[in-house]
Amino acid sequence: MDRDTQQALALAGVLQQLQGVDRLARSGMVEQSTLDTAVHAILATDPPDTLAVFGDLQAVQRGVRLLLAVLDRHQRREHAVPLKYALAVRQVSRRLRQRNDLLNLISERLVDVQRQVDHLSPTHDSVIANLSRLYQDTLSTLDFRIQINGDGRFLQQHATADKIRTLLLAAVRCALLWEQVGGSLWQLMLRRRHLAQAAAQLGRL
Repeated sequence: MDRDTQQALALAGVLQQLQGVDRLARSGMVEQSTLDTAVHAILATDPPDTLAVFGDLQAVQRGVRLLLAVLDRHQRREHAVPLKYALAVRQVSRRLRQRNDLLNLISERLVDVQRQVDHLSPTHDSVIANLSRLYQDTLSTLDFRIQINGDGRFLQQHATADKIRTLLLAAVRCALLWEQVGGSLWQLMLRRRHLAQAAAQLGRL
């Protein structure tokens, strides 16, 4: 898998999670498969390759389609909210990379989450609540926080808030992955056409 394809996969992961965040914030609903993929990505701490972070290509197809739309100047405005969140997620990921204490805490806590998943299921309420607390204890302590807009009726529900934090945690994990495979905003601007071609190929597989 070449670098453009790896970067396209990582960006698709970021956007898929953030589209889920937006849907939860506005309607209180999100696809079960999006949550499954998010938890899988969070727990993939030592994957053999980029695709292994998501499990398989089908798991991130929603994100691939969104990435293609975002890379298309004519469709970008329709997906302004996930794109805005993506820029905020990048700010968080950059700050997190400088905090070894938080990275170590996340690694330690994910061991407990994995034990939960082994006994329950990836999207069991207790697992999602645990990941939500992990987000609050780590990413929420940084000096830059992601502001989510939506319907207060849903944002005030504990279960919805837990799912949103879980998806945000997964988005940050995918943003870190993107940087690990050579992604940067400068390269994104220079190689937009190549990324679009890679994403289109992923959409055909």
